[in-house]
Amino acid sequence: MVYWTSPATGKRYGTRWRVAIPALGADLTVSSWPQGQEIQADGGIFEAASTVSGRYGGRSISGEAYVEQLGDWH
Repeated sequence: MVYWTSPATGKRYGTRWRVAIPALGADLTVSSWPQGQEIQADGGIFEAASTVSGRYGGRSISGEAYVEQLGDWH
């Protein structure tokens, strides 16, 4: 996982994940761009537009996703 630390709140959030689901033949990477997408309410909420790419069922795929995180990720 790759992290970003908010300069406004000091909270750290994940920005890239690898998702593997062997039973579905899925090996995906989810990436988000955090700058400007943190909501500074309730102690900090990270909501970000993201992209997805990788393989699913033996085929290359790509698409869009949405990520939401609460709290401080270590």
